[in-house]
Amino acid sequence: MFQTAFMVCNIMKTYKISPNYLRFFLDISTIYQAYGYEGCDSEYTELCSLNFANRNSVRRRVNGYLRPLFQEYSPARQLRIKESFRYGLNFWSDETLRRCADDWLDGTNATPVRQRCREIWNDLFDGEYSGIDDATAYETIETESNDPFNNWNGKKPVG
Repeated sequence: MFQTAFMVCNIMKTYKISPNYLRFFLDISTIYQAYGYEGCDSEYTELCSLNFANRNSVRRRVNGYLRPLFQEYSPARQLRIKESFRYGLNFWSDETLRRCADDWLDGTNATPVRQRCREIWNDLFDGEYSGIDDATAYETIETESNDPFNNWNGKKPVG
């Protein structure tokens, strides 16, 4: 009996991850298109027109848009986005990261996609360690590319 209880306590949490969680979170146009925010056109235009060859523009977009959006989500959704991001930084190909973070790349390709994603991670999570000690704790799941959270579980983000 003691052995059974000990085995149950040693079961690890498995993180459910998907490139679509990260892509949907980082792609500002998906949110504006999905929810048709009215009166946000100037904000959307400003965010889309930032010069991402400039590191300060990346920080501005993270702090002005991504961080508040991330904080609106439930803890479960935050965990899926964050752990997908963490896993992606460590194991996904540059092409997969590019599909997730395309809106964040400067047109000159002067900043490699992995470096840009690390910049976003560091700005969003205040430099938190992004490494992974146990890759077996992650499970990639299939999600809808246009809405991986199944209509945001009924919670429309605040605009």
